[in-house]
Amino acid sequence: MAEFDPVIGRGADTHRFLAKRLDMSFGRMSLLLRRRGRCGRSSFPAAIVAILALPATVPSLSISHAGAQPVQPSGGSSTMTPQGTDAPAARPRPPTSATSAFRQQTLHLSADSGIRYSNDPDIDFTAVLAVCRNGMAALARIEAQYGRDPEMRRLAARIIADAGQPSAAAADGQKGNAGPPSATTMAYRNAMGALQAEVQIRYSNDADKDFAALLTAYHKCVVAQARIALRDGKDAATRQLAERLIANDQSDADGLKAWRAKHP
Repeated sequence: MAEFDPVIGRGADTHRFLAKRLDMSFGRMSLLLRRRGRCGRSSFPAAIVAILALPATVPSLSISHAGAQPVQPSGGSSTMTPQGTDAPAARPRPPTSATSAFRQQTLHLSADSGIRYSNDPDIDFTAVLAVCRNGMAALARIEAQYGRDPEMRRLAARIIADAGQPSAAAADGQKGNAGPPSATTMAYRNAMGALQAEVQIRYSNDADKDFAALLTAYHKCVVAQARIALRDGKDAATRQLAERLIANDQSDADGLKAWRAKHP
């Protein structure tokens, strides 16, 4: 059948052609068009107006044409997109101020983090522990500013109080052997490298949840470092500190794990 020309096609055949192009589930409109097709030329403009008005008033109207398929957006009305293409994905939410602050803090963390390793297990333990404690205190200050969960805010306040002023992050290299890194030094470095990887979390834009995830990584690093110091350290005070940290930080890590399970 020849393509409809609105200038010259004004007869009943034209109206029937348009009716066949409509979805047959809309029998009422099809009947309307056929009735108008039996009338004179004066009925033609009314039929065209009815056809053009349908997509705006009947959301479920479906007029098929080659190369297109209906897509159902979240609003409930169907739209047409070229075949083989997906509807545009929802744009991600911009990071909150807390997320930006957490990211900025973790950017400064590296496997060495400014530590001058001395190959002395006791001195190097003090240095890596200072890096972790300073990092935890920085996270706690962000949580204190933006967090809302009472439990996480109390934890942040305790960390800030225990940390006091930021301590030096580098050990005094003159007190140790400046030669090739020992097995203990490499173990400390590997623990810091694991921390650097674990703080690359998927941020949720929820300050409490992100704080808990980042703090868990720091507690795990402290436990790993303390076990190295307990194994290789020579100083009695260092070994006692390591034993205490293993118990305390592991307990804190377990508490954070339980909190995160309740707040997925």
